[in-house]
Amino acid sequence: MSLIDTLLKLLNELGVTHPFLAYLILGITTFIIVLVILKWFTSLFKSPRLIAYKTEKGMVQVNRGAISDLVHFICKQDSHISQLKTKIIPKRKLLNIQIRLRIENGSHLKSIEESLQSEIRESLHQSLGIENIGFIDIIATGIKDTKKIQPSPQNID
Repeated sequence: MSLIDTLLKLLNELGVTHPFLAYLILGITTFIIVLVILKWFTSLFKSPRLIAYKTEKGMVQVNRGAISDLVHFICKQDSHISQLKTKIIPKRKLLNIQIRLRIENGSHLKSIEESLQSEIRESLHQSLGIENIGFIDIIATGIKDTKKIQPSPQNID
């Protein structure tokens, strides 16, 4: 017994006795399943570009890599930050950014967070024309010890 025969028998048990109606239900169900699979498959190859802004002559798109590069550049200006990772999350016409970083021992996370968030917002707007910026999450993943090991004095004879 084939899969179609099994499904037709199931529909018959559910009260769908007309063969044309049963085939129509199977066809529509198959079509919907194929559409869902195609949507999922094409989302794997979706363009990583975000629309920065539109003009009367066209739209300007920005690659996620460009946004990430700009965020890295801004963060590297602060010597208290190391081991930086960014995640760009476009959601409902907003650009959300997650920044994971290590800070130097003795740094003040609150002041680092405030300056990074304002500088990133301003740079995204000024450099790339991105205005719809949602959250900029700063996640401190560790503390970097800045004590440098002093070489021990050696006796010179």
